[in-house]
Amino acid sequence: MKYKAIEKLQPIIQKKSNQSLQIIDRILIINIFVRDKVLLGKYCIDAETGEYEYLNMDLSDPENPKPALWEQRKLNAALQGTRTQECYLWNCEGLELTKEETGKALEVLQWKGSKNYTLDERIEHMEYTYCYERREKSEISRKGSGNALMDKVPDIPDGMWNWIRQQAAPENYCMRIKGTNKWSCTACGKEFEEKKIKSKNGEKKIRNNDLCLCPKCGAELKMQRFKKSIVKWTGAILLQRIDEKQSVERQFDVQITWEPGEKTSVEPNEAIRVILYNVPGARKHREKVYYMQDARIEGRYEGYCGGRYFDEGNIFNRRSPAGYLWPEGIEEALKGTYYAPCTRLLTQMAAGGAKAYYNWILCAYNMPDVLRLIEYLYKGRFYKLLLEESQMIWPGRQYYGHLDIYKSRIEEIFGIEDRQKINRIRDEDGDLRMVYWMRWSEKTGKKVSREAIQWAEKNNIDPEDIDFIEDRMGPEQIMHYVSRQQAESYKRKSATVILQQWSDYLSTCEKLHKHMNDEMVYRPRELRRRHKEVVEEYNANITEIEAQEMSNLYPGVEEALEEIRNRYEYADDKYMIIVPKRVIDIQNEGRALHHCVGSSQRYFDRIAQHETYICFLRHKEDPETPYYTIEVEPGGTIRQHRSMNDEEPNIDEIRGFLRDWQTVIRKRMSDEDKKREKESKRKREENIKQLEADRNTRVLQGLAEDFMEAV
Repeated sequence: MKYKAIEKLQPIIQKKSNQSLQIIDRILIINIFVRDKVLLGKYCIDAETGEYEYLNMDLSDPENPKPALWEQRKLNAALQGTRTQECYLWNCEGLELTKEETGKALEVLQWKGSKNYTLDERIEHMEYTYCYERREKSEISRKGSGNALMDKVPDIPDGMWNWIRQQAAPENYCMRIKGTNKWSCTACGKEFEEKKIKSKNGEKKIRNNDLCLCPKCGAELKMQRFKKSIVKWTGAILLQRIDEKQSVERQFDVQITWEPGEKTSVEPNEAIRVILYNVPGARKHREKVYYMQDARIEGRYEGYCGGRYFDEGNIFNRRSPAGYLWPEGIEEALKGTYYAPCTRLLTQMAAGGAKAYYNWILCAYNMPDVLRLIEYLYKGRFYKLLLEESQMIWPGRQYYGHLDIYKSRIEEIFGIEDRQKINRIRDEDGDLRMVYWMRWSEKTGKKVSREAIQWAEKNNIDPEDIDFIEDRMGPEQIMHYVSRQQAESYKRKSATVILQQWSDYLSTCEKLHKHMNDEMVYRPRELRRRHKEVVEEYNANITEIEAQEMSNLYPGVEEALEEIRNRYEYADDKYMIIVPKRVIDIQNEGRALHHCVGSSQRYFDRIAQHETYICFLRHKEDPETPYYTIEVEPGGTIRQHRSMNDEEPNIDEIRGFLRDWQTVIRKRMSDEDKKREKESKRKREENIKQLEADRNTRVLQGLAEDFMEAV
């Protein structure tokens, strides 16, 4: 492109058009004017190569003109005009060249395609071809450079996969060969008859999961009478030096498989390569990440094809796994890189076979407090905590864990003053949930048995989940009570669901002024039946006065509902949406459907603040009978939809109707609704983050099941 010649060229001005054409050595120059024939810019395209540029005149301050700037802008974008800050100048949106100019342009272009293409279309096609060819050249260059780098990566060390297997899954199994009476050992792969298998403990009958000995190789095996195969996944990390300027961190997903008649197999899949550069190296970056794309073929994804396709993009959303670090070559690989401060810690952990999120630990190279904590947990043999806390170091080089990294005393780090409780966490290899329970034990003075801790870990129960009853019952009593309810009244229900029902029951009992310290009240023999009875009793005794008190407590609720009525009420042939008029309507809905919407103040608070609204879904032929209660945001996004006893009958059809309703809401939204929509979304996201931080998986799961975003 002849930039200087084009800049010096005085543009031709046409009387009847805001455009004109000039030609320099097969370069088409289209001058674009605004009113009063002020030059807005020059669009230029090389008829031979298809290269195009745009000379943009700065018209923001006509009294103090600035130099024109070259930029790559297509013809269509150049013709759509520019509105400046001062003079608001617009030009036309299409080519307006004279017939003579158009003929000259077509002659210079020497178009070989269809003659039906207009000048605009021919230029557009040349622009596309030029950009495509540039992208192809750039991609070929990038792939060539990437492949050359990958060719430098050293081979995997001998014995690495056997070592990984010994760290992650050293066990072996005795498994039946399908269709025969023979058994086999996964240690040696040999077959034998069942009568030749010997129990390690000398017992005659070997039951499932009992330890036994292989009659062929003598290896210790675990009897598996039912499983046809066993698969276990783990991660593996390998650090290697490439050359004097760079190293590589290789991340693997490793599948370990036990099958009858076969030796234990280890199948690694390399997922990520991180190139680590020396501090004074040729690049300004600390590292560069390449992702293995098994299914990538010339930019398209056509199923698994094998081979090596390491790209900078992460189309398969791969994540760094937890796993084991190969203990050899760590110091050499990290020497001279930004990650050298991690060398001593990683060497110790790898030699000890510790499982952790090693990639995240490397991210803490400039966070000595975090590295000190990780080292403390490793040397203190807090292995589960080590695994959990190493995941709390994010690539943004921030620590989001739950231990105090800035303290020096172990009691302050754990937030527990009783050293015996800390020792117990180590001895039982407890996780973060056990830390919470030990803090709770110290605060309340109540003991927590190992059985209760294991039950809490298995059912994802934290101390705050029992705060409604902890003043009257201990953790072990709660465990036995909930387990009995699961066996008798709440079959196939989780412990967290029962705890929530129990909490709701006691809350309702308190509203009815029951004797809350009476064991017959707070610990009913049949929780499910008593819960239903107290809800019915509460619904039968609530009065209009109580409803009016609630209305006075939230004076903005009924006004907010009245404001949205015309925009939110909707009906089709089968269903209809009704906006309630009074607070008592919402309370009656909760009583009729036996859920908490009418008895929980948080819903009224949200309505008053225009965060969410409560609406009723009814059958059109029976609009007076409650069917579904809907909690909806100002933009139409649905947070919850519940029917009788929190069930969801006919949910697929209901969701279809709700989708139609959301579309109607979006069309009816006012400007104020749009502002409220953004604020409601912000509050919802903050609430979810808090629930995640509190590990409240029960509520998160319920919200995720009901959530319907309006689009």
